[in-house]
Amino acid sequence: VDVDDWIQRYLTGIEKQLQSSYRYLSSLNLDKQFATIKMAPGMEEYGMLMAMQNILDKEKDFEYIIVDMPPTGLALRFFNLPRLSILWLTKLSDLRTEILQKKEIIQRVNVGRFEWNKDKISVQLEKQLQLYKNINKRWKTDSTLVKIVVNDDEISLKEAQRIIHQLYDSGIERNSIIVNKCSNNIAAICKKFTTPDCHAVPQATFTLCGIKNLEQFLLTKSLTL
Repeated sequence: VDVDDWIQRYLTGIEKQLQSSYRYLSSLNLDKQFATIKMAPGMEEYGMLMAMQNILDKEKDFEYIIVDMPPTGLALRFFNLPRLSILWLTKLSDLRTEILQKKEIIQRVNVGRFEWNKDKISVQLEKQLQLYKNINKRWKTDSTLVKIVVNDDEISLKEAQRIIHQLYDSGIERNSIIVNKCSNNIAAICKKFTTPDCHAVPQATFTLCGIKNLEQFLLTKSLTL
């Protein structure tokens, strides 16, 4: 996934929304500031989230979609982004409503029992809020499984425990632990985690390069893909 490309698409979308809502902003030229803006906190996570949503929307015929995640810190911020965005957008939406009420510029069209809010900013906030609610809902369903691969050492195992706690805080409870290069008692290791789904991949005695070596390793260790 080209994250820079998705960040640029995200900025282009923001620019169009602002120009649509505020016609006096003839040209923001956000794309010319891309090199600077892309370094802003959270932009990489937003780019990844847009790419993920695009894949999920386009590849609906696949039974499984496997995503090799980036480093731990970025991955956790990525999973937590929808929940935080919902909090921010809810507050912004409430603030926008309060501003409109105080300025008495809420425009409503009433036809029978139906009512539409004509404020463009409120409409955009609601669209964004619904988008993140849908993503957050997907994270919490059984269709999302996070497999955490850790090495068999104390630091990695403690880091995995921290990751699981943070995923639980984000509402992602379907997790699986894979202990790589496992040389100790797997039962004792798995007791350290709250998730019941824990597996071990034994330490290899030869280099795992090439299909033949991988197949031989799986066969000798009685493992399956």
